[in-house]
Amino acid sequence: SCGLSHMHKHRIMHRDIKPANIFIAERGVVKLGDLGLGRYFSSNTFRAHSVVGTPFYMSPEVIAGNGGYSFKSDIWSLGCVLYEITTLVCPFAGSGLNFYALGMRISRAEYAPLPEGTSSRICSLCQDMLQVQQDARPDSMATWQTTGQHLDFVVAQSWARKREEERELDFETDEQQSE
Repeated sequence: SCGLSHMHKHRIMHRDIKPANIFIAERGVVKLGDLGLGRYFSSNTFRAHSVVGTPFYMSPEVIAGNGGYSFKSDIWSLGCVLYEITTLVCPFAGSGLNFYALGMRISRAEYAPLPEGTSSRICSLCQDMLQVQQDARPDSMATWQTTGQHLDFVVAQSWARKREEERELDFETDEQQSE
């Protein structure tokens, strides 16, 4: 989110934030990549209108396609990524979803609660970032200040949960093979 804050400060909107566009470089430095859909805003431009991005990470205002969207749309997408880092599941994923059904889930911010034991700060940040009304979302600087303090903990917690799930799966597989 530090990279996003830097981009927004220079009036650049990413418009396609998703896990596949976030990279971990040497020494654990997180980088935001693939600016193919990025857009520079002049000092008198405040909204974009093109419907672009990856549907599971699009904000309600992008999907609605009317009235335009602001830098806060990137905050929504980053909130989806934070949720996914925490749960290992995209907040709006579901089997058999078509674009209309996905759009309805996103427009209502219908996602499962974060797992028990998740930091209250992360829960609060996800909830703030995934506000349907874009004006209710925090800006990128506030987001960076909060995530920067807690992201290492969330990633560690997420990996621990993934390892535990893999151990349970290995145990079940071993039991089935011994029968």
